[in-house]
Amino acid sequence: MTVELTSLLWSAADLLRGDFKQSEYYRVLLPFAFLRRLECLARPRQPSILGGVEGADPFLADVMDLVDDMAVFRSLEFEQVVQRLADVRILSDFAARFAAIDLTRAAVPDEDMGAVFTGLVRHSTDLFTHMAGEFSTPPDVAALVAGVLFAPDAERLSRRVARVRLYDPVCGTGGTFTAASDFLGGVTGLDVFGQDINAHSYALSRMNLAMRGIDAGGVLLGDTLTDDRHAGETFDYLVAHPPFGMDWARAAKQIRLEAAQGAAGRFCAGLPGVSDSSLLFLQHLVAHMRPAEQGGSRAAVVLASRPLFEGAAGSGESEIRRWVIERDLLETVVALPDQLFPNTGIGTYVWILSNRKESPRHGNVVLLDCRQRFAITRGKLDQKRKYITHEQTAYITGIYRAAVDGRTPSGGPAIVIPAVNLGYRRVTVDRPPRGDGAQSGADPHLRTVHELPLNRDVDLFLAEEIRPRTPDAWIDPDTIKIGYEIRPYHFFAIPLGVENVPLGGVVDFVSPARRPDPDSPLLTVQHLGAASSVTDLPRLGDSQPQSSAGLRPCAGGDIVGRPGLWRVLPAAFGDAVTPLTVLRPVKGAARAIQEWLDSAQNADVAAHGRLRDVPVPLPLIDDPQVDDWLDDLQQTRADLARVVSTLMPNVFDDLRGDFPQLLRNLAATTSRARLASELVQPLSDPVWSAEWAYPFPIATLARQYRIATSLPQRKEALLKLGESIARTMGVLALAVLAERNAGVLSGRLRARFSRGATFGTWTALIRDLVQQGPVPELSEFDVVLGADGPHELLLRIQRARNSSGHAYGVRAAHELEEEIAGIEPVVVSTLESVSWLAQMQFDLVDRCEYTGSAFRLIGRRLRGSHPEWEPFERLVSEAVAPNQVYVNNLASTRTIRLAPVAKTRLCLDCRQWELFVLNDIHDDVATFRSGRDHEIEQALI
Repeated sequence: MTVELTSLLWSAADLLRGDFKQSEYYRVLLPFAFLRRLECLARPRQPSILGGVEGADPFLADVMDLVDDMAVFRSLEFEQVVQRLADVRILSDFAARFAAIDLTRAAVPDEDMGAVFTGLVRHSTDLFTHMAGEFSTPPDVAALVAGVLFAPDAERLSRRVARVRLYDPVCGTGGTFTAASDFLGGVTGLDVFGQDINAHSYALSRMNLAMRGIDAGGVLLGDTLTDDRHAGETFDYLVAHPPFGMDWARAAKQIRLEAAQGAAGRFCAGLPGVSDSSLLFLQHLVAHMRPAEQGGSRAAVVLASRPLFEGAAGSGESEIRRWVIERDLLETVVALPDQLFPNTGIGTYVWILSNRKESPRHGNVVLLDCRQRFAITRGKLDQKRKYITHEQTAYITGIYRAAVDGRTPSGGPAIVIPAVNLGYRRVTVDRPPRGDGAQSGADPHLRTVHELPLNRDVDLFLAEEIRPRTPDAWIDPDTIKIGYEIRPYHFFAIPLGVENVPLGGVVDFVSPARRPDPDSPLLTVQHLGAASSVTDLPRLGDSQPQSSAGLRPCAGGDIVGRPGLWRVLPAAFGDAVTPLTVLRPVKGAARAIQEWLDSAQNADVAAHGRLRDVPVPLPLIDDPQVDDWLDDLQQTRADLARVVSTLMPNVFDDLRGDFPQLLRNLAATTSRARLASELVQPLSDPVWSAEWAYPFPIATLARQYRIATSLPQRKEALLKLGESIARTMGVLALAVLAERNAGVLSGRLRARFSRGATFGTWTALIRDLVQQGPVPELSEFDVVLGADGPHELLLRIQRARNSSGHAYGVRAAHELEEEIAGIEPVVVSTLESVSWLAQMQFDLVDRCEYTGSAFRLIGRRLRGSHPEWEPFERLVSEAVAPNQVYVNNLASTRTIRLAPVAKTRLCLDCRQWELFVLNDIHDDVATFRSGRDHEIEQALI
């Protein structure tokens, strides 16, 4: 009902077209909707003042008689809007649209009316970009913030008698208020207080609250940083989403005056740089927290990444963090996905503050990594490409509550660390000048700066790490400064459940060369991906004038680059110098380290500095097979790039001939480019990939699904495709089980087919095989039972198929669409999770010939959805029997005999060889069925 009512109210915008810009619609529609609701509540039985409007002045007089406080309407320039409607002669018709809609509480309860108004606001913010970011917090983010703010206090709130006081100093259109109201429901009463500098958003916030039946008197207009309209008040809960990167230069004089008041003002901890006011709002929230002795408060503030770590020890930013952390106010930092907000793709963080931590949590901070908890939006709204679903919000909230309660499973997204770990000492090590005639004192050119953990003794550090190399070094105590920061690497957990080591433990960071030879080859960014040896590089002396300071030596085997762009230099690359960072592996495989650093999560972490501390999974870089796979992957990337460059060269590279010839070349190149685009499409579409490269039983059904037109055909093809994946994997599992039993099916396995093979038969066989232990014959099976793995996905498809079988009669189109929308992502995910099946080919071996060192198999292969058998030749390490079907793993020389699970026969009806798979067993007679539902029988041994 709310969606239909929202659309009905918004339809009045049709009358505004041509006379108002789309960006002005909200200033017209929202006040009229609000006005209609007010009169329906105040005098539901009287005629509407919106009906039969005769002019602007009489109408405005009626509005003033109805509304006690016109401040909200004036903030949206309502009088000017009404006069403008009258001038273009649509005031009467426009008002009548609203007069005809029943918005009494009996027709539209407060909760529904609030949802309707929120929908109208979202319609408005979708129309132009600056409003989306300036006026509101996205609903999914607001819901998550409400969850992490209130969830740990759920039990406390359920027993609470007094009403909850919630405060937002940058409330915008009130999205945080409505999210809090939705989360709390009827658990306890809610009183809201807020402020906003923008008159329009202030007005919309008050309207939004009034529509929900919430008193909006506590929401005021003004600049929070210079005119605190709630000075002296404290609140139970506080929430804020300050504008990202907003400077405070215009208010600098007043803010500095208040900071000079010390504890009597809000900014006693310090002042950040004028380019970002985020940490000012953070202090403002702390100033409005209820004292701990009066029950305390919890606060949530949404910030960008810079306030986490910007500013060295002793800076304003660091001192503010120190003030918050040393007072044990920081309870949690939640890392959110990037691209959650319109107009910006930056990563964001939620800081949770509390001055009433329970004793087990004193001195600790919960760090929660939720960067991977998101869904992709179907349509792009500016740069908001991601959103957080209700299920993900519930998951994050549950993990957070568990972490706050002291239940943090290892390897999970939440970790608890002592707050002292976020601090460090910045110490300066000085040395005396060198050479004849040197003066006393410190040589600034020899000075080095070090950051030590707070628990590290400075004198011990000097004695153990500095003086063994430079005995005359000293540390001036006056230069020691304490800093606090929260770097992303502190809590970006690696969800692999393995031992992690810092990057500095597996590579050496190569230092700049003292005086590089001018004849040295110079490796720069533009050469990083193109040069295969130093012979492809310019000489340092021949390059553009640049300082040789900061140039590092590099050679084959080194990892060279910068965050987000790394390359392993080939073994025979030679010696060069480079201004880029050079990492020399001392442990583990270079390729694995390079690929790990180039991943999106680590590129983001490393971009903030502290590259040494990027966590690296030790088993990953220690496994030589991983490095081999990555070498193959890198070679494939290079092959694809080379192929594409030949298909789509620069058409102006060869200017021989005349202009018409150039046009013909351009047309030909464009045609090849279009062809390449079509050929590449299967690589990005899992269903099309399956149709091209998966084993025939899956490929043919993938094609059926892709070309299905009607809704019933699409649904049936989806379910059959899912079952074909289970059948193919089940056949492989059964073949392995039979091979382990000397090629014979055991009595227990035969019993599974006594009633015919079903979806459940194949999933049970997969489970039986994996539960026996490792599967060296098909190592890919070792992980199929994992959470959200192929087996779990197949069971979900199986349940969908079983429940679908109970729906009789003709189904409505919308019901089929809903079912397809639910099944399709599961089937596609299953296809993606078993991409290794593309390497498994069903081969009919005609001959097996010994070559002197290996065995050559000659026969026919079913590949992709094409029903014809292709000829093939393949070398294997062991002899196999001819005239049988084998599964060959194209990535190895391993073969698995499918007998007695599958057979091939020449079909006399269609004159084609068919693949038959075991279907049922009765009295030791097996029935095999083909994809065309043809059957053959054979006695089992």
